[in-house]
Amino acid sequence: MSNSSITSEPLDQHINEILISLFKEINFIDVFRNNAWMAGGFPRLIGSCNFKLNNIDPLKAITDYFFKNNGDIDIFTISKENFDNCSYEIINGRCKSNLNRNLNTSFYQNIDGYTNIFSKTFWFDWFNNTKEYNQNINKQIVRIQLVNKFFYNTIEDNLNSFDFTNCKYAISLKENSFYIHYDKDALRFDKEKKLNIAHCNSPLLAKRIIKYIKNKDLELYKSKRNSEILKEYYCKLITNNWEKVFVDNMPNTNFGLESLGINKLERLIDMPQEDLVLFIGKLSIPALEKISHGYGHYYEVIGEHDWATKLIVDKSNV
Repeated sequence: MSNSSITSEPLDQHINEILISLFKEINFIDVFRNNAWMAGGFPRLIGSCNFKLNNIDPLKAITDYFFKNNGDIDIFTISKENFDNCSYEIINGRCKSNLNRNLNTSFYQNIDGYTNIFSKTFWFDWFNNTKEYNQNINKQIVRIQLVNKFFYNTIEDNLNSFDFTNCKYAISLKENSFYIHYDKDALRFDKEKKLNIAHCNSPLLAKRIIKYIKNKDLELYKSKRNSEILKEYYCKLITNNWEKVFVDNMPNTNFGLESLGINKLERLIDMPQEDLVLFIGKLSIPALEKISHGYGHYYEVIGEHDWATKLIVDKSNV
């Protein structure tokens, strides 16, 4: 990848052996040979082990990711045709022997996977040798999401599509070795435990910021650029101005300010008053009155407040 912000290198040999073992166990190696790769959360975890950003044993980190934290693997590819080939390989190739048919059929009436907004999900049985980390369980489930609405010519294009710099990690298979592809700034921000926003193309940005702050032990990086991106995001929220791929695939009810989590985001990042002004008249919240009684007190709904106006007044009175 010359003239690129993305660096590529072989994974640490021990981590590579773990991944080869995992994907051979679920017969998934052939899928990676079909112009498919992993990107996002799982490669980010592998990156933290590979570059020693934490002191956790890699095998424990991987098993915790799947079995304690309900993590998954996002698989990307170059085209709809390649997606169909990968899907066919999963359903009809050697992978099918490890498909968990109970989980797949509970959502979707055959083993073709559960189709959600942007991907098709498959569950695989992993009969693993990790009893030291899973004392009472000798079989676990690996969840893999095959992305079917976003296709990229290159891994670099894929990584540049992510809304957070911290997510710019990918893993691909070359011959019999896994390679990690990453943005050096992703490493820097992860070392500093700061969340950096790359763009606001997705309406789900607020929810994702909430997720990464609350669940990933990160703090939003304070910078002029991040403030500018957030302001642009707020304008898109108000005007409902989103790319076609989101409009075509997300239910209309998911575009509401409350559904997208703007009020929860404000509690985490302390939105400045000049940004709150944009939301005046756009979102109402219950007005509560504190009622005392013999056993303490309770709150009763007595009407509605304008969410932004109330916050502006409250901040002005501090």
